[in-house]
Amino acid sequence: MNYSLGIFIDGSYLRAALISKGNNKPVVEKLETFKLYEQLDQSKEYANGSQAGDKTQQPNAGSDEKTLEIQLADFEEQTSSTLISQAQSNLDVISELVHRLCPSRTSVSFNLNDSNVLYKNIANIKESNITKTKKAIWREFNEDVRLPAKLDHIGFIKHHNTRILGLLHDDPLVLASMLLEINKFSKSNQVNIKLIDTIEFALAHEIKQSYSLEKEEYGAVIVFAKAFTKIFFMHGDLVIAVIPTIDEGSNSETICETVFSKILFEFDSGNIGPLSRLFLVGEFHQANALQFFKRKLPALPVQGFNSNRAIISGDIDQKLTKIEEYGIPVSLALKALDRKSLLPYNHNFLPRRIRDKQSVYKIAWHGAAMLFILFACVLFLTHQIIVKAMDIKNAEQQVTTMEKEIESKASVQSELDSLGLKMAILEKTVSLLDSLNQNTTRWTPTIETVSAAFKEVGPFYLERLETPSAGRLLIESQFSDRKQVAELERFIAKSMVMNVVESEESEKEAIRLKLDCQIRKEPPKKATTKKSGKK
Repeated sequence: MNYSLGIFIDGSYLRAALISKGNNKPVVEKLETFKLYEQLDQSKEYANGSQAGDKTQQPNAGSDEKTLEIQLADFEEQTSSTLISQAQSNLDVISELVHRLCPSRTSVSFNLNDSNVLYKNIANIKESNITKTKKAIWREFNEDVRLPAKLDHIGFIKHHNTRILGLLHDDPLVLASMLLEINKFSKSNQVNIKLIDTIEFALAHEIKQSYSLEKEEYGAVIVFAKAFTKIFFMHGDLVIAVIPTIDEGSNSETICETVFSKILFEFDSGNIGPLSRLFLVGEFHQANALQFFKRKLPALPVQGFNSNRAIISGDIDQKLTKIEEYGIPVSLALKALDRKSLLPYNHNFLPRRIRDKQSVYKIAWHGAAMLFILFACVLFLTHQIIVKAMDIKNAEQQVTTMEKEIESKASVQSELDSLGLKMAILEKTVSLLDSLNQNTTRWTPTIETVSAAFKEVGPFYLERLETPSAGRLLIESQFSDRKQVAELERFIAKSMVMNVVESEESEKEAIRLKLDCQIRKEPPKKATTKKSGKK
């Protein structure tokens, strides 16, 4: 549940409205009025020496009279202790207001003090940039270019043409300082100042949301307060003119006549068109304004302003409480509850110094720079992690694909291994055959000669063949006839009988012969081919 407290500063009175908002429509929970011991405003001087509270000297927003310029000295930040020492009694009243109406962490909104706000219609400002527009408005209010422009104190509304309704305030925001001082001593009822706005802009924002206004129709809004009366005009949903504040409250007997004459003057001057609506805000019942304007303007719809966006809680006695008198604090509280204010009323004059005081973590420029660097580093590292993760994922997919390919080719690999084994066996066999072929071809001619001799000489026994050295062959054989020895020696060329031994074995004669043969090398025989000729 969100809570918003709207406070309307009305001279020495504070009107407060507490609104809660959950998932449904906002609910007005409490409405109360508090009396201060003294007013909160502190006057500033104009260029002509008059006081800021003297609104009779202000220029008419819609007239051609010469505009008085504000002499704005530097808006010096005043410490809370100085302000509180000047209004200790007021601090007690505001402390009571906070404790009675504010749950913890309630958002607070209040209006700028009317005596410190000036409006001016400015023509021919064509700046599109907001900062440049505010500087142009500052120059319209103050011709002394040596003074630095306080852009936070300036607001404006652009009309459909090049005209602008400019606003300048010099409110010292005493109420804000008191609320901050109360926060220091109160732990249970901490409040958060969320919105500071003007009466006119807050009401116009709520009128735009609560009523259907045609783009071309003109309307007037009259605010009756105890200390003053205000009039401003709207064209469609835009505020086009703000009449200088009338320093008479709702208890004045002539206030209705004064307001009526102001409206007639603006109409006769041609500053506004024919009115289509008239809204009465605040204490208009006490001034009998509703009956007065219905009598004076019978053809014009006159109605008391009441927000249509909020419902009234059953705890509020509507017979005893005049709800219409709390139109301004209700409008402020509802605007603070909105997530985004509607254009062109998205103003908030809450200064940065108060935002910083309410901020739990205040960061200087170097802290912000470090946070930016840290964020950039985190962003870079996150990017690198994502890139590396994608690379790893791609690599894993490649490994999976390769493993599948290896599994599919395992059978081929086994076949290759078996073929390789067979090739190794064949290579060993071929090398053995090559070695045998090399060694046997040397003895082939001699062995062939011995074989031929065996056929010619007759049968004999070869007992031993020996090669004592390269090119020699020793043959040991056994014969049964002496003639065979001589024939064998003659048959084998380059042979020499080394030894002949005769013996008798089994009643038979045996002759053992040892023959030394010289190995003859024959050239390899050339292959012959048959040639066929034609007859």
